[in-house]
Amino acid sequence: MAPFAAIALAAVLCSALPQAILSATLAGTVTDRTDSQSLPGATVTVRPHTPSGRTFATAGKEDGSYEITNLPPGDYRVTVSFVGYTAEVFNLRIVTDDDAVRQDARLTPRAIDLNTISVTSSRRPEKINDAPAAVTVTSSEAIEERTTLTPTDHVSGLPGVDMARTGLNQTNMVTRASTTSSRVRFWF
Repeated sequence: MAPFAAIALAAVLCSALPQAILSATLAGTVTDRTDSQSLPGATVTVRPHTPSGRTFATAGKEDGSYEITNLPPGDYRVTVSFVGYTAEVFNLRIVTDDDAVRQDARLTPRAIDLNTISVTSSRRPEKINDAPAAVTVTSSEAIEERTTLTPTDHVSGLPGVDMARTGLNQTNMVTRASTTSSRVRFWF
């Protein structure tokens, strides 16, 4: 039994040895495509094309550089992403055990669409769907299209909003809540 155990142990160690030796490094820098500024904290993910393989990931350093080590030979899909930017995806093939691959990424800024913000008033906290009064939402597109002198000009004329102008740039806005005796005032 002892010779068989020694042979099995040697076989296991020898089969693991090439895996430890065969590895490559992927390194690069992530920058903004428009002004070449570094993007610290950008996420770099390396996924093998085979579902059984190991996924590697890292976050970029303060200068935008990143490094992923111990990549075994194979085909990979690399994704570089950063909040507010379009992700860059590229394919990578590691052929030999000592590959040192450099792949810089230049990400393009993109707008992030957020949900519409709704401002309402009531005597008690309630969900927008439970409000007994009509709700009017002014979209960001409508605000961008309309030229105004003051922020209150964007909501003047909406149902439930009364405006009292007391000067060139002074306006008192009164919104009607769910009852006529409840009023909330905003000054801009």
